Amino acid sequence: MAEVRRFEFIDLFKGIGIIFMIIGHVGVDESFSHYISAFHMPMFFFISGYLFKSYDFKDLLKRKFGSLIKPYLWFGAFNAIACLLLVENFKIGTFIEKLFFFNNRHLAVAGALWFLTCLFFLNIIFWFIHKHVKNKYLLGVILFLIAISEFFLKIRLPYSIDSALYMLPVFYAGFMFKDFEPNLTKWQGVICAILCFIVSLFCIFKNGHCGVRANEYSNLALFYFNAITATLAYFYFSKFICNFLPLKSVQYIGRNSINYLCLNQIVIKLISNFAEGTVQCFVLSLLVISVLSVGVNKIKVLYKSICEYFQDVRSLTE
Repeated sequence: MAEVRRFEFIDLFKGIGIIFMIIGHVGVDESFSHYISAFHMPMFFFISGYLFKSYDFKDLLKRKFGSLIKPYLWFGAFNAIACLLLVENFKIGTFIEKLFFFNNRHLAVAGALWFLTCLFFLNIIFWFIHKHVKNKYLLGVILFLIAISEFFLKIRLPYSIDSALYMLPVFYAGFMFKDFEPNLTKWQGVICAILCFIVSLFCIFKNGHCGVRANEYSNLALFYFNAITATLAYFYFSKFICNFLPLKSVQYIGRNSINYLCLNQIVIKLISNFAEGTVQCFVLSLLVISVLSVGVNKIKVLYKSICEYFQDVRSLTE
């Protein structure tokens, strides 16, 4: 499957994950919610491990702060202002308290923001352990032991660091998969996707309801197995689809996944006030978020241009 450009299928893969997330937030029947909750967020931790690169720490910190913490702060401010204007009985003090401390519990409307701090600290933790543990298999043992320890101790940590500890094995699975990924043909990939889908579908309903944000996993070992096998199903499905049907609109969602992540809940809350039924709410919400995403990207370009202009002016005056 080497003919597929790597980032095309990864964008498609992430786009599928975001669509599952929005469907979950819109509200679906209990069975489908049970299914997607088992893997739709672990998908992103897996692919982050798959894309992980061993930068020096300052470079890693700069990159992840720019790509995760800055959006967290900007979108946190946006959601706070939007809620003040549009949401009745919105408590700004409680929102700020949750945003700057325990953001994976009861963060009003903008609850999905927890993912950004979780992934930031997950990268930091993984980088430190990976740097000091050269043996990749020992690295995996250590990461699993950390996750298991958190499962039994249930230590509550700020900024979703507790969720990050649980996701270390999933991140590691993506990291290892990158090195040992088999070079499958298109149809071998399809067979692998189908097998992983069937196995994960069966096993997901053997486990209880799972949710990474709230650290609900039921059987932890089964959760990891389900999350990774379901992720591999959509990983190979994305690779296969890209050979025939790029699905540019879904790829756009994947490329702008942070915009969709951070905007979806406030949009869904507003759309749900007049949408008739779940399907209409989902479609309208997706359209509105897409329009807002275009606007956000234009603001980003403008902001970058202004910053570069003042940097050039300062360099000329020095």
